[in-house]
Amino acid sequence: MIIGGGGKMKKLSIVMILAVAFLSIFAFAQPIVKSATSVTSIFFEPSTGEAPFLNAISSAKTSLKIEMYVITSNDIFNTIDSAIKRGVNVKVILDEHPYNMAAQAQYAYKTLTSMGASVQWAPSRFTFDHSKVMIVDDNFAIFGTSNFTYSGISQN
Repeated sequence: MIIGGGGKMKKLSIVMILAVAFLSIFAFAQPIVKSATSVTSIFFEPSTGEAPFLNAISSAKTSLKIEMYVITSNDIFNTIDSAIKRGVNVKVILDEHPYNMAAQAQYAYKTLTSMGASVQWAPSRFTFDHSKVMIVDDNFAIFGTSNFTYSGISQN
């Protein structure tokens, strides 16, 4: 009769099962595929102005997704309007209560919806939605710290 031998076998069995489970992760893993067309560009505000944003919006062919804290730039509004008229599907998320700019948020909402953009308010569970992101044709993105406002693009 062996006393205590079953405990070692049980531990060894558990270790073997865990090892097989861990190694099976690698057996079914998908290879990482790198895109040959990946390009990264960096620009700094206020020196570049609105040009990178206007060019990105103007280049949209199918879709434009924007999440922005606040939008007041007429050039941005006009370029978005042109995109919509070209058939680009525009979706925007805005902060409903940006600090000291609630009237501007309402104006942006009304302006964009009247153009035909799909606009919604950011979830209210957060105090502020301070994101600044634009995705063009699900192909490239611009993100940063600049609001689409005069001060955000030309002064900050």
